[in-house]
Amino acid sequence: MKQVFSTENISFVRVSEELVPDYLAMVNDYDRVGRLLGRGRDPISEEQDRLWVQKKLAEGAPVFSMLEKATGAFIGNIEFMDVADGAGELGIAITAGMQDRGYGTEAIPAMVRYGMDALGLRRVFLKVFPDNARAIHVYEKCGFREYDRTEDDVFMEILRPIPREESLSILPYTGDRLEDVLAFERRLREEEDFWGWEIDDAYIAQVQKSFEGDAFRDALSFLAYMDGQAVGRIDGALIRSHFDGSTKAYLDWICVLKSYRHRGVAQALLERLRQELKARGVDTLIALTASNEEAQRFYRSVPDSVMRDTGIWIDI
Repeated sequence: MKQVFSTENISFVRVSEELVPDYLAMVNDYDRVGRLLGRGRDPISEEQDRLWVQKKLAEGAPVFSMLEKATGAFIGNIEFMDVADGAGELGIAITAGMQDRGYGTEAIPAMVRYGMDALGLRRVFLKVFPDNARAIHVYEKCGFREYDRTEDDVFMEILRPIPREESLSILPYTGDRLEDVLAFERRLREEEDFWGWEIDDAYIAQVQKSFEGDAFRDALSFLAYMDGQAVGRIDGALIRSHFDGSTKAYLDWICVLKSYRHRGVAQALLERLRQELKARGVDTLIALTASNEEAQRFYRSVPDSVMRDTGIWIDI
């Protein structure tokens, strides 16, 4: 079996029919392995496992068997599932006899590096049962952070660091940056076709006018720049109310080009807005959240926040 990459103690090889007996011993061990993979008690047959190996090899799927370098003994399998748009879900299973030897802590960072270097992943995510404290501890030790939790699963992720040559800048959106913003909005439509408003003369004139006079003095907007272009923006506004005499803020929009997501751009934009609001004595930011799952996942990951109440749009 040809080694694809390795660590100090582990060889990562392509899955192989030679290892099917090891695979079956691992996944059919319900109490120590299968249960943690979310499998039922019905055993997998040899034929089913061989078909699985053949399918993965035919697809060129990023799934590897881990072998102990010193002995050649089978440790477990590790893979990326559902790879799309620069993100992949990590899955790992370690056979019972090889557990509690530090192999997970050694294998996971190596697989993440492989995904980011060889596959170009910008985000690696996973889910784990809430009662699997040992696994959660290992993932945290490997750099994953929790971004969502339900009764059934804990969701964790790790993002690729932004290389120095792709350094990120967050700058105020001022009138002289309108052309950058229009280029950003046009590219949004090239990458995703569901954006609804027209970038016509009337729209451009209306935006230009918003930078004149004091009418929009309570509007706050920032742009994210990478590779010499605007790749994201965030827009908010202050809300002053006689209800309790306070000043709050409303998050109107936050958006990043699809090709630049999962690089920490949205988090950097939000942090910059929070810094500005804090400097102005504002302690609460209110937002309507987009209904798509990618946006919902981002909002659930925002620190020191809680999702509550229901938003409503009222035409005037």
